[in-house]
Amino acid sequence: MSLISCFAGIAVALPYSFDSEISKVVITLIGISFSTAGAAAINMFYDSDIDALMPRTKNRAIPIGAVNRDFALLSGILLSSISVGLMYFMVNILSSALLLCAVLYYVVFYTMYLKRKTFHSTEIGGICGCIPPLVGYSAMSYDLSMQAWMIFFLIFFWSPPHFWVLSITNAVYYEKVNIPMLYSVMGEKITKLYILSYTFCMIYVSILMFIKIESLSLLYLIISSISNIIFLYFFIGIFINNKHSRKAFFWSIAYMFIILTTVIIDSII
Repeated sequence: MSLISCFAGIAVALPYSFDSEISKVVITLIGISFSTAGAAAINMFYDSDIDALMPRTKNRAIPIGAVNRDFALLSGILLSSISVGLMYFMVNILSSALLLCAVLYYVVFYTMYLKRKTFHSTEIGGICGCIPPLVGYSAMSYDLSMQAWMIFFLIFFWSPPHFWVLSITNAVYYEKVNIPMLYSVMGEKITKLYILSYTFCMIYVSILMFIKIESLSLLYLIISSISNIIFLYFFIGIFINNKHSRKAFFWSIAYMFIILTTVIIDSII
């Protein structure tokens, strides 16, 4: 998702002329790919103790012994360093600084501290996942206009419902490894109200994007409107039956992919 959201930022920054900066586009996407892989490797190194105890994560590379913990750590640091250096020397200092902040925020603040301390980690920690479109936009324009921040806030309001619905069916596993989640701490009713409130905020931002991002046309408005209706259908469904939470989780992934892909296509064609 980091790669496609970064590409969306690039497309919005270079409407209808994205091919004029193709080398910079490729370097930026490589930088995002390396930083995402690096941060994930460090995360799996640090969380390998709890990953081994949860059904959702027990088959990751470190728990099953496919990758050595130290190798994962060194690979993560190396990939992250290469990505930041690549952006600094071949793109610009602003996009490099944003990428560095995203990696440090995810690895140090979220993984090593926030995740095991508070159920607010989903909201606060999710900020690092919102930075790729800012990296993409700044790499092409060397600034951060409201257009870039629109994609940032779309992802910011999308992330909590996306992860909270997953926690509904996996709450017992998070409790087992002492990871505080909203569902475990505040209960089912409050969790569902939080999910709904963030969902409405996300839909509002998705509509606001049509107004604020100059390159978007009626194509985006139509596709995003249909996607929002389907999103609401699945997420309201969890109020009826918790069994709908898994369907809502997978639709939320499809939703973000559809929205960002539409932004890209609408901006470069």
